[in-house]
Amino acid sequence: MQYFVDIIENLFYNISIGFGLTKNRRMMMQYEKLIAPTITELFESKIQSGILSGDLKIGEKLPTERELAESMGISKSAVHLGIKNLERSGFIRIVPRQGIYVANWAENGDLATLSALLKSNVLKLEKNNIAALIKMREAIEGDAMAAFAENHSEEQIQVLCQITEEIRKGETIYSVDQLAEYAYRFSHQICFFSGNPFSSLVMNAFKPFALSLWREWIKQIGSRQAADYLLQMAQLIERGDGHGAIEIEHCYHQDFLERIERPLS
Repeated sequence: MQYFVDIIENLFYNISIGFGLTKNRRMMMQYEKLIAPTITELFESKIQSGILSGDLKIGEKLPTERELAESMGISKSAVHLGIKNLERSGFIRIVPRQGIYVANWAENGDLATLSALLKSNVLKLEKNNIAALIKMREAIEGDAMAAFAENHSEEQIQVLCQITEEIRKGETIYSVDQLAEYAYRFSHQICFFSGNPFSSLVMNAFKPFALSLWREWIKQIGSRQAADYLLQMAQLIERGDGHGAIEIEHCYHQDFLERIERPLS
Protein backbone atom coordinates (compact mmCIF):
# COMPACT_ATOMS: atom_id res chain seq x y z
CA MET A 1 0.00 0.00 0.00
CA GLN A 2 1.26 3.36 -0.96
CA TYR A 3 0.39 5.81 1.75
CA PHE A 4 3.62 7.80 1.84
CA VAL A 5 2.69 10.49 -0.68
CA ASP A 6 2.17 13.82 1.01
CA ILE A 7 -0.31 15.84 -1.06
CA ILE A 8 -0.46 18.89 1.18
CA GLU A 9 1.41 22.01 0.03
CA ASN A 10 1.65 25.46 1.62
CA LEU A 11 -1.20 27.60 0.33
CA PHE A 12 -1.60 31.39 0.39
CA TYR A 13 -4.74 33.30 1.20
CA ASN A 14 -5.60 36.83 0.07
CA ILE A 15 -8.18 38.46 2.34
CA SER A 16 -7.93 42.02 1.04
CA ILE A 17 -10.75 41.86 -1.55
CA GLY A 18 -13.51 39.46 -2.46
CA PHE A 19 -12.23 38.97 -6.00
CA GLY A 20 -8.85 37.97 -4.68
CA LEU A 21 -10.47 35.41 -2.40
CA THR A 22 -12.40 33.85 -5.30
CA LYS A 23 -9.30 33.81 -7.47
CA ASN A 24 -7.19 32.17 -4.77
CA ARG A 25 -9.81 29.53 -4.12
CA ARG A 26 -9.72 28.62 -7.78
CA MET A 27 -5.95 28.43 -7.67
CA MET A 28 -6.09 26.16 -4.62
CA MET A 29 -8.35 23.65 -6.34
CA GLN A 30 -6.39 20.47 -6.96
CA TYR A 31 -7.44 18.68 -10.13
CA GLU A 32 -6.27 15.16 -9.50
CA LYS A 33 -6.62 12.30 -11.93
CA LEU A 34 -9.91 10.47 -11.49
CA ILE A 35 -9.79 6.69 -11.58
CA ALA A 36 -13.14 4.98 -12.00
CA PRO A 37 -13.56 1.67 -10.13
CA THR A 38 -14.25 -1.47 -12.13
CA ILE A 39 -17.58 -3.29 -11.95
CA THR A 40 -15.87 -6.03 -9.94
CA GLU A 41 -14.54 -3.48 -7.44
CA LEU A 42 -18.00 -1.92 -7.09
CA PHE A 43 -19.49 -5.36 -6.49
CA GLU A 44 -16.86 -6.20 -3.85
CA SER A 45 -17.42 -2.84 -2.13
CA LYS A 46 -21.18 -3.40 -2.02
CA ILE A 47 -20.91 -6.87 -0.46
CA GLN A 48 -18.12 -5.85 1.92
CA SER A 49 -20.06 -2.80 3.11
CA GLY A 50 -23.07 -5.00 3.81
CA ILE A 51 -20.91 -7.34 5.89
CA LEU A 52 -19.11 -4.61 7.84
CA SER A 53 -22.32 -2.69 8.53
CA GLY A 54 -24.00 -5.83 9.86
CA ASP A 55 -26.68 -5.91 7.17
CA LEU A 56 -25.22 -9.26 6.08
CA LYS A 57 -24.85 -11.46 9.14
CA ILE A 58 -22.10 -13.97 9.85
CA GLY A 59 -23.19 -17.35 8.52
CA GLU A 60 -25.81 -15.86 6.21
CA LYS A 61 -26.05 -17.57 2.85
CA LEU A 62 -25.69 -15.32 -0.19
CA PRO A 63 -27.55 -15.82 -3.48
CA THR A 64 -25.79 -17.81 -6.19
CA GLU A 65 -23.38 -16.05 -8.53
CA ARG A 66 -26.00 -16.18 -11.29
CA GLU A 67 -28.66 -14.69 -9.03
CA LEU A 68 -26.32 -11.94 -7.85
CA ALA A 69 -25.38 -11.09 -11.44
CA GLU A 70 -29.02 -10.91 -12.54
CA SER A 71 -30.24 -8.87 -9.55
CA MET A 72 -27.34 -6.40 -9.74
CA GLY A 73 -27.33 -6.14 -13.54
CA ILE A 74 -23.70 -7.12 -14.02
CA SER A 75 -21.86 -9.98 -15.70
CA LYS A 76 -21.45 -13.34 -14.01
CA SER A 77 -17.68 -13.14 -14.61
CA ALA A 78 -17.50 -9.88 -12.61
CA VAL A 79 -19.42 -11.51 -9.76
CA HIS A 80 -17.24 -14.63 -9.88
CA LEU A 81 -14.02 -12.62 -9.66
CA GLY A 82 -15.43 -10.45 -6.88
CA ILE A 83 -16.49 -13.50 -4.87
CA LYS A 84 -12.99 -14.97 -5.19
CA ASN A 85 -11.43 -11.69 -4.00
CA LEU A 86 -13.82 -11.46 -1.05
CA GLU A 87 -12.96 -15.03 -0.11
CA ARG A 88 -9.24 -14.21 -0.17
CA SER A 89 -9.91 -11.18 2.02
CA GLY A 90 -11.67 -13.35 4.58
CA PHE A 91 -15.16 -11.86 4.26
CA ILE A 92 -16.93 -14.83 2.72
CA ARG A 93 -16.40 -18.56 2.52
CA ILE A 94 -17.35 -20.86 -0.32
CA VAL A 95 -18.62 -24.32 0.58
CA PRO A 96 -18.50 -26.65 -2.44
CA ARG A 97 -21.95 -27.81 -3.63
CA GLN A 98 -23.58 -25.82 -0.81
CA GLY A 99 -23.11 -22.13 -1.49
CA ILE A 100 -21.53 -18.84 -0.48
CA TYR A 101 -21.66 -17.73 3.15
CA VAL A 102 -20.65 -14.64 5.12
CA ALA A 103 -17.48 -15.57 7.02
CA ASN A 104 -16.56 -14.71 10.58
CA TRP A 105 -13.93 -12.24 9.41
CA ALA A 106 -12.99 -11.14 12.94
CA GLU A 107 -12.10 -14.69 13.95
CA ASN A 108 -10.60 -16.04 10.74
CA GLY A 109 -9.36 -12.94 8.89
CA ASP A 110 -5.74 -11.99 8.26
CA LEU A 111 -3.73 -8.98 7.08
CA ALA A 112 -5.79 -8.81 3.87
CA THR A 113 -8.94 -8.48 5.99
CA LEU A 114 -7.39 -5.79 8.17
CA SER A 115 -6.20 -3.92 5.08
CA ALA A 116 -9.75 -3.90 3.69
CA LEU A 117 -11.11 -2.68 7.02
CA LEU A 118 -8.62 0.17 7.21
CA LYS A 119 -9.64 1.32 3.73
CA SER A 120 -13.31 1.50 4.73
CA ASN A 121 -15.22 4.70 5.31
CA VAL A 122 -15.47 4.99 9.09
CA LEU A 123 -19.24 5.54 8.96
CA LYS A 124 -19.74 2.34 6.96
CA LEU A 125 -18.65 0.30 9.98
CA GLU A 126 -20.65 -0.76 13.00
CA LYS A 127 -19.95 1.43 16.02
CA ASN A 128 -18.29 -1.39 17.97
CA ASN A 129 -15.87 -2.00 15.07
CA ILE A 130 -15.07 1.71 14.87
CA ALA A 131 -14.35 1.71 18.61
CA ALA A 132 -12.14 -1.37 18.29
CA LEU A 133 -10.05 0.17 15.50
CA ILE A 134 -9.71 3.42 17.43
CA LYS A 135 -8.56 1.51 20.53
CA MET A 136 -5.97 -0.32 18.44
CA ARG A 137 -4.74 2.96 17.00
CA GLU A 138 -4.57 4.54 20.46
CA ALA A 139 -2.35 1.70 21.67
CA ILE A 140 0.11 2.29 18.83
CA GLU A 141 0.07 6.07 18.94
CA GLY A 142 0.02 6.15 22.74
CA ASP A 143 3.36 4.38 23.02
CA ALA A 144 4.83 6.71 20.40
CA MET A 145 3.44 9.76 22.22
CA ALA A 146 4.94 8.70 25.55
CA ALA A 147 8.36 8.10 23.96
CA PHE A 148 8.24 11.39 22.08
CA ALA A 149 7.26 13.32 25.21
CA GLU A 150 10.36 11.97 26.97
CA ASN A 151 12.74 12.85 24.16
CA HIS A 152 11.95 15.67 21.73
CA SER A 153 13.45 18.83 20.29
CA GLU A 154 12.07 22.34 20.09
CA GLU A 155 12.07 22.08 16.29
CA GLN A 156 9.91 18.94 16.40
CA ILE A 157 7.35 20.59 18.67
CA GLN A 158 7.32 23.56 16.31
CA VAL A 159 6.41 21.24 13.42
CA LEU A 160 3.34 20.06 15.36
CA CYS A 161 2.33 23.61 16.25
CA GLN A 162 2.62 24.72 12.64
CA ILE A 163 0.28 21.92 11.61
CA THR A 164 -2.31 23.06 14.16
CA GLU A 165 -2.07 26.61 12.81
CA GLU A 166 -2.85 25.39 9.30
CA ILE A 167 -5.89 23.50 10.60
CA ARG A 168 -7.03 26.60 12.49
CA LYS A 169 -7.31 28.50 9.19
CA GLY A 170 -10.28 26.28 8.48
CA GLU A 171 -12.60 25.76 5.58
CA THR A 172 -12.08 29.30 4.23
CA ILE A 173 -8.63 28.16 3.14
CA TYR A 174 -8.77 24.39 2.88
CA SER A 175 -11.27 21.70 2.02
CA VAL A 176 -12.30 19.21 4.70
CA ASP A 177 -10.17 16.59 2.94
CA GLN A 178 -7.11 18.83 3.20
CA LEU A 179 -7.79 19.57 6.87
CA ALA A 180 -8.05 15.83 7.51
CA GLU A 181 -4.68 15.36 5.79
CA TYR A 182 -3.12 17.92 8.14
CA ALA A 183 -4.66 16.22 11.17
CA TYR A 184 -3.35 12.86 10.01
CA ARG A 185 0.09 14.38 9.45
CA PHE A 186 0.07 15.57 13.08
CA SER A 187 -0.43 11.99 14.35
CA HIS A 188 2.03 10.53 11.87
CA GLN A 189 4.72 13.04 12.84
CA ILE A 190 4.39 12.01 16.47
CA CYS A 191 4.97 8.38 15.52
CA PHE A 192 7.88 9.32 13.28
CA PHE A 193 9.48 11.57 15.91
CA SER A 194 9.16 8.84 18.55
CA GLY A 195 12.13 7.07 16.97
CA ASN A 196 10.27 3.79 16.44
CA PRO A 197 10.11 3.21 12.65
CA PHE A 198 7.45 0.54 13.03
CA SER A 199 5.06 2.99 14.71
CA SER A 200 5.31 5.21 11.65
CA LEU A 201 4.73 2.28 9.29
CA VAL A 202 1.67 1.08 11.18
CA MET A 203 0.24 4.59 11.20
CA ASN A 204 0.62 4.66 7.43
CA ALA A 205 -1.48 1.50 7.29
CA PHE A 206 -4.14 3.29 9.35
CA LYS A 207 -4.14 6.34 7.07
CA PRO A 208 -7.39 5.66 5.12
CA PHE A 209 -9.28 4.95 8.35
CA ALA A 210 -7.70 7.92 10.13
CA LEU A 211 -8.54 10.30 7.28
CA SER A 212 -12.13 9.09 7.26
CA LEU A 213 -12.39 9.61 11.03
CA TRP A 214 -10.84 13.07 10.87
CA ARG A 215 -13.08 14.20 8.01
CA GLU A 216 -16.23 13.30 9.92
CA TRP A 217 -15.02 14.73 13.22
CA ILE A 218 -13.94 18.05 11.69
CA LYS A 219 -17.35 18.31 10.03
CA GLN A 220 -18.96 17.83 13.45
CA ILE A 221 -16.88 20.16 15.63
CA GLY A 222 -15.19 22.51 13.15
CA SER A 223 -11.54 23.09 12.34
CA ARG A 224 -10.88 25.55 15.18
CA GLN A 225 -11.88 23.14 17.94
CA ALA A 226 -9.96 20.33 16.23
CA ALA A 227 -6.88 22.57 16.17
CA ASP A 228 -7.37 23.36 19.86
CA TYR A 229 -7.37 19.66 20.73
CA LEU A 230 -4.17 19.02 18.79
CA LEU A 231 -2.44 22.10 20.17
CA GLN A 232 -3.18 20.91 23.72
CA MET A 233 -1.56 17.60 22.86
CA ALA A 234 1.52 19.34 21.45
CA GLN A 235 1.84 21.53 24.55
CA LEU A 236 1.56 18.54 26.89
CA ILE A 237 4.19 16.65 24.90
CA GLU A 238 6.46 19.70 25.07
CA ARG A 239 6.13 19.64 28.86
CA GLY A 240 7.00 15.95 28.90
CA ASP A 241 3.46 14.90 29.86
CA GLY A 242 2.89 12.04 27.45
CA HIS A 243 0.10 10.54 29.54
CA GLY A 244 -1.77 13.84 29.49
CA ALA A 245 -1.49 14.00 25.70
CA ILE A 246 -2.76 10.42 25.44
CA GLU A 247 -5.76 11.35 27.59
CA ILE A 248 -6.58 14.32 25.32
CA GLU A 249 -6.53 12.02 22.30
CA HIS A 250 -8.74 9.51 24.08
CA CYS A 251 -11.21 12.28 24.95
CA TYR A 252 -11.65 13.42 21.36
CA HIS A 253 -12.05 9.82 20.23
CA GLN A 254 -14.77 9.30 22.84
CA ASP A 255 -16.43 12.52 21.77
CA PHE A 256 -16.50 11.25 18.19
CA LEU A 257 -17.98 7.89 19.21
CA GLU A 258 -20.67 9.55 21.31
CA ARG A 259 -21.77 11.57 18.31
CA ILE A 260 -22.37 8.42 16.27
CA GLU A 261 -25.79 6.97 16.99
CA ARG A 262 -25.67 4.44 14.17
CA PRO A 263 -23.53 3.85 11.06
CA LEU A 264 -24.60 5.86 8.02
CA SER A 265 -25.15 4.08 4.72
